[in-house]
Amino acid sequence: MARKEDKPARQAFNEALKLLAGRDMSSNALAEKLLSKGFAAKEVDETLSLLRSKKYLDDGKLASRQAMLYLEKGKGFFYIKHHLRNLGFTEMPEIPAEGEIDSILEILEKKGQTPAKLRNAKTRVKMMVFLSRRGFRQETIQKALRHFEETEG
Repeated sequence: MARKEDKPARQAFNEALKLLAGRDMSSNALAEKLLSKGFAAKEVDETLSLLRSKKYLDDGKLASRQAMLYLEKGKGFFYIKHHLRNLGFTEMPEIPAEGEIDSILEILEKKGQTPAKLRNAKTRVKMMVFLSRRGFRQETIQKALRHFEETEG
């Protein structure tokens, strides 16, 4: 019976394809999964190189796509950065302040906020804390609130 360490590179490649068919994964996450399934580090490295050359694995595009999904869900820079690191990404995509501002403006509308309500100091602080907990940068929150007051008021 063949030991798990002796699995050929072709099996590692096929297993990687099965894993990627189930869901998108970063290179690091895929490597960990393959190693845990008993493939040798050399086979895993070769498999990752082959997947990258065939454009089946692209951490940059995947990280950017994940970041945009989180922004659409109303999450901010720090939340996105934390979760992408947890998913195994080592390089962070550019997260434009404009995207965060748009996300904040949508949240303000969903929460039924108006410029008049935000002039109340208590309401403004509550909203700022809420947005901060969602991972938005303070300077972006400030810009979004000013923009909201200018366009709505």
